[in-house]
Amino acid sequence: MLEESGDNSAYLRLDEVGTVHGWRLTAQRNEGYTRTDFTFERVDGPKQKITVYLDGHRFHASRRYNRLAGDADKRNRLRAEGRAVFQLTWDDLDVFERQTNTAESGAGREAAEPVWPPYPRSAQDLAKQLYADRGGDDLAATAFTDPMTMLLAYLRSPDDAAWGRRASAMVGGLLGTGQEILVGNGTPDQTRQTLSGLLDAWGRTDGIDPAPVQGTGTLNLFQTCDQSGLPVAFLVDAATGHWSALACLDDTALDQLGTPEHKARWRAWLQWSNILQFLAHDGGDGIQLTTATAARFDISVLKAFGGLGELESLVVRYGTGTPAPQPVPAEASNETPLEAAVRDLLWNQEILEYLDEDEPDAPLTRLAHVLADGGKKAPAYGYELGERGWLADFVWDHGTPQIAVMAEPYDQEDEESDKTWSAYRDAGFTIRSADDWLADLDALLSVLPDATARPDSEEQSASR
Repeated sequence: MLEESGDNSAYLRLDEVGTVHGWRLTAQRNEGYTRTDFTFERVDGPKQKITVYLDGHRFHASRRYNRLAGDADKRNRLRAEGRAVFQLTWDDLDVFERQTNTAESGAGREAAEPVWPPYPRSAQDLAKQLYADRGGDDLAATAFTDPMTMLLAYLRSPDDAAWGRRASAMVGGLLGTGQEILVGNGTPDQTRQTLSGLLDAWGRTDGIDPAPVQGTGTLNLFQTCDQSGLPVAFLVDAATGHWSALACLDDTALDQLGTPEHKARWRAWLQWSNILQFLAHDGGDGIQLTTATAARFDISVLKAFGGLGELESLVVRYGTGTPAPQPVPAEASNETPLEAAVRDLLWNQEILEYLDEDEPDAPLTRLAHVLADGGKKAPAYGYELGERGWLADFVWDHGTPQIAVMAEPYDQEDEESDKTWSAYRDAGFTIRSADDWLADLDALLSVLPDATARPDSEEQSASR
């Protein structure tokens, strides 16, 4: 049951076998270094926060907007603060709606296909057996579901230890996927050396010789791919029964980014991270990597090798849970302290960081710098309008007039462009391309709110 409470908030109550869990739901919360889509805070038990992202493929995993490594890093920071973090995509929401018959879904576009469960029925049966050996029998309703159903299952039963056991069983199910053994009964040194070689190979997007290393220890290391083709390495300590896993998504092969195959692997990678995060509560580690970060990952932190654990190392890295500050060196900035204080931090942390890297000379980037330097409030970046999710690059939707900025000019001959611009006009937006707004800057500056004038309750509705 969902009760509206105003100020972008609501209360959610969920029943689970006679137990009612209550959550306060807040939309679009600025965490300083990231803007989350939804935050759940428990109101009837131990203090607990759950962060949810609803990601659009175009603005996170496409050739133009490749934010995969940055997304993983920011979400790991939130986990270091003691939160569970769930990542969903619009396609996942489409799958959930069709499966639950709660809405007409996929109208006007091709219906999304589920990417979960990640392996065939025989492997699922193996995972269920491993879970049953530890007294569980609900994998079908919790871990083998779509991301939205998994989130709801966690909200109904937010027991991290139980979810840790589910995660271990899910990783164990990978033994039924035709995996290759890299280390059999290895020592920590043998296994660490082989895993390091695998991560180096992932960073080069090639493979390694799967000839197994046989040792005199208790560690067993495997590599495989899930049904989407996503590479996964996993290891189990035969002495303790603790499982760890590392999932790696290619974010460097430009010919792959944006393809349907890569999109499916991206969705699977996000869902793996949803479940692997709980391995930390069952004696193991769950790691979300990209090819750009794989070779740099410090595997010595893994519990299997006597380290603190990946999650625990992040807690140490970020201190008490507040992300380590990243000040701009004085010589790299010409801003005075007053200018830096007035400037909306979201420009630097959520927008300019990406635009300067991806398209430093583009009109959208130039417009962003002008508006940021002028002390204007940051827009919703990658805004999606209505049920169809019509995309605009920048949107200011709290005020009159409502403003939309498109990176590309209007193209009447392009059906997608025509429909998108029409949707925004019909919704009451003043919409122009970045070039057009640059040519009429005074008009834009006169209607946009200042960064310092934003009330605390006024949150943006960007899709991050």
